Formats: sequence, C-alpha cells, structure tokens
Amino acid sequence: MKSCRGARTAVIVGAGVAGLTAASALARRGWQVEIAEAAPATATSGWGLCLTGPALRALDELGLADRCLAEGYGMAGITHVDVNGESADQVQLPRLIGAERPAMLGMARPVLHRIPRETAERSGVVVHYGMTVAAVDQEEELVRVRFSDGTVRQVALLVGADGIRSSVLGLLGLAASLDYHGQMVWRALVPRPRWATGVHQFAGEVNTAGLIPISAASTTEDD
Repeated sequence: MKSCRGARTAVIVGAGVAGLTAASALARRGWQVEIAEAAPATATSGWGLCLTGPALRALDELGLADRCLAEGYGMAGITHVDVNGESADQVQLPRLIGAERPAMLGMARPVLHRIPRETAERSGVVVHYGMTVAAVDQEEELVRVRFSDGTVRQVALLVGADGIRSSVLGLLGLAASLDYHGQMVWRALVPRPRWATGVHQFAGEVNTAGLIPISAASTTEDD
C-alpha cells in the first residue's frame, strides 16, 4: 500500500477533459496526482465540440487556451437559419478571454484530450490506463482508494470525473438512474465549406441540424 499521510495527494478517476484539467490545476499547486482511466490510452470518443466563453476562460486560467486556439477554429457568433433556408438572425457572443481572441472555439475531441493530457503528464501527473477504482473508504481525514489491480492509495482527495455512469458515485452510494428523454443527436465529420466561419443552426419542420467548424478543413455536423 502506498501511504501518503500528510501529503497533498489526490486520485482522480477518469482521464477525460474534466479529469485531466483538474489534475493539471492541482499539480500546478504542488499536489501529487494519479489518474485511473478505464479505457486504453488511445481511446477518445466523439468527433468535435464547441467551447464557449466560460470553457475558454477556464482553459486560459490553466494556460491551455492559446494551444487550443492554435489547433482548433476560433469563432465569434452563431447564425440561425429558418426552415426556408434564410438567415434569421446572428448572435455575437462575448469575448471572455480578451477582445483580440475568439468568443468560442470549435475543436476536435482527440485534440482537446491530447493537449491537457500532455500538460498534465509534464506536470508530473501519473495516468494509469486500463484501470479503475474498485473500493473507496473514508479513514479519518484521508480516503483509502483500492484500484482494480489491487493496489491501494491513501490520499487527501478523491475526484470522480468518470462521466455520467460514474463508478465513483456508485461506490459512494450516490448513483442515480439514467432516463431517456427522447432526444438523439447524430454527428459526423465533414469538410468545412468556405462560408462556414461560425456556428450555424438550421431549423427544420421536425428536426434541426447544426454545423460547427473545428479546424480550417473540417466541421462537425449535428442532426
């Protein structure tokens, strides 16, 4: 068993964007951090996404915004298109990280995962892939964490960042049921049309579609 009594130590479950950025933030403040990630190192789900002002502001505080802006596609607003194919209105979003920087950012998910992962690892964060947490117990001011490989840590902080089906919540008796509410999104990666310099939302009589540039060459298309 690895005992870390008295140290600023943390175990984070989940090496997605939330887990990796939390790890980087803690490491910058002198914490020793380990991450348990159930998936293999090469696994990343999803095509792309749009990061709005609050997300960019959080990335900027971690020193990651400029790298993300360099590898994604910066945008200023959203264009709404009606059922007749006509532009209905344009919404300009506030630039929360400075007037000379974009209001939002389209980005490929693999790129968004890679940047905070590289930053976390450079900060000394250890990521255990193919591993999760099997048991959690509170021991006075510390948390006793048993990994799925049988090894044990005693740490000051446990962070559950393992998604909507969080194993950590289940181990703590906090898991909630998941209910389907009838909404579904199909997403695809397509070449970026030259006119697509911002987010576009297309209204339909029944369904809607959206287009988000994620690089100079590509967009994600939502239906």
